[in-house]
Amino acid sequence: MPSASLPPYWTEIKLTDALNNMEPKKLLAEIDAEMKRIALQIEQLTERRKSLGLKPSEEKKNLKDEINSLTLLLEELKDEEDAIISGTLEHCGINWRTIDLDEDYNRALVISEDVLEMMPFHEMDGEATWENSSLRWWLNTEFYENLPAYMRIRIVEVALQNQSGSSVPNRKSLHNKVFLLSEDEAEYYFEDTADRIASYQDTPVCWWLRSPSSGDTNGVASVGDDGNIYDNDESLDDHGYGVRPAMWIRL
Repeated sequence: MPSASLPPYWTEIKLTDALNNMEPKKLLAEIDAEMKRIALQIEQLTERRKSLGLKPSEEKKNLKDEINSLTLLLEELKDEEDAIISGTLEHCGINWRTIDLDEDYNRALVISEDVLEMMPFHEMDGEATWENSSLRWWLNTEFYENLPAYMRIRIVEVALQNQSGSSVPNRKSLHNKVFLLSEDEAEYYFEDTADRIASYQDTPVCWWLRSPSSGDTNGVASVGDDGNIYDNDESLDDHGYGVRPAMWIRL
């Protein structure tokens, strides 16, 4: 789908972490330059030891190990970029589906192909929205931290809102690395109800959205196991609903 029709509230946040702030293409260039620097060191070390009549050193072995590690990382990053653009990406046994390419910001929006966990929207008693939900905390801490480092450096932190077609006045802009789709996004990014159906352990299940329910400020919208979007008053501590993480990835 064309990025021109994207909801206007997506805005990129500049990260303070220098590594996370580096564009992947620049990162590839940095790795390539480092590999060339190490290769030159190996060549100079070899010539120096030859001139002294010495055998290959442990230092040379360490440098070769380092350049081999960088080569593997470079290949992983290039393979990942190809996978994002083609629409399929797999990490840690998770199949990611590309649902939008934003050429203006050189990034892609991905969502897990399947439901990854069955868990409540909020585990504590009382009212909750996406902003203070235990599910938002889990996605942006435990789940995020267990992603591979070379994937985390591509994730774009974004400001988003609990946008929905409801009349509930919950439009606060929130910063997230990993998030759930809103009701509007679930409608926009999938072709039809069948396309929205997602499974957990090969069984179609319901999955959470982050938008507040129109009928109850303590409820949230969801996608049913039939692929329809429901703006019902769901029980936030219901373990019968699943999680499909979504995130923006730098290309």
